[in-house]
Amino acid sequence: MSKIKMDAVKIKWPEKQASGFAENYSSGLKYALCSDKNEQACGFVWCKDFLQDAYLAYFNKNSRQTYGFNYDYTKDVPLSLKSTRLLLANRSDKRFQAKMKKAVDFVNQVEKELKMHKKTKAFICDDPPEAFKESGVFLLNGNKRWYSSSVMLSLYTLLIRVGSKHLKKHGTWRDTCNMMIADEVSPYQSYDRDQIQQALPGIEHIIKHNDRKVFGKDIKKNYPDAISTSSMHHNSGICSFTQGHTVANFPGWIAFGTNPEEKKKPAPCTFS
Repeated sequence: MSKIKMDAVKIKWPEKQASGFAENYSSGLKYALCSDKNEQACGFVWCKDFLQDAYLAYFNKNSRQTYGFNYDYTKDVPLSLKSTRLLLANRSDKRFQAKMKKAVDFVNQVEKELKMHKKTKAFICDDPPEAFKESGVFLLNGNKRWYSSSVMLSLYTLLIRVGSKHLKKHGTWRDTCNMMIADEVSPYQSYDRDQIQQALPGIEHIIKHNDRKVFGKDIKKNYPDAISTSSMHHNSGICSFTQGHTVANFPGWIAFGTNPEEKKKPAPCTFS
């Protein structure tokens, strides 16, 4: 693991890491949620959509299961509500620490445009689980607005992945995105190029109108109990938002392609 200066944090790991389909540890990027007390709050999962499922269960004080993943409000470690706290690891990437530094710089640029006062910081975790000893585990502590909706949480993880390939010589975060779309920068995961290409118009929409206006400030409404786990998992991320798939479940959001500043023209007068 590369030696890069980074503040350390001690995490309370579970006695045994989950090892189902959702928490496949073979290789690749893994995510887990972290509590305000620095406790790992769910298993390391290979798909960010499981994080949305966990917040859905937490806000509705119930349990949600899909693809072998389960988060139970009554049994599992509470999620952080003060900030968005993500644990990230990739056992096959011995330069993962350097990538986390790049990702934070990239994400901070987007946070500045979103006018987030609290910006993401990265910490290296002491004494990581055995599977991640060589690559390390890193805690990203970000603004609570990143979990304020499933779209924002999905966007956060996408920005982290794309940002891990960011270099200052590329220019701005947009330059790195466009270079990846043009195949001038290789994606961190094979599907990141397609996802950032799909998501970029939606990201610009969120920046233009601000996430607090697009998704509202009532976070609980953005994780309704009535939504199925499958719909939250498959149709509630940043790409789905850009493609218009979130309109049915979240009619109160400012949908991509709409402009709330445009005043509706009054209906013409008719005379009989």
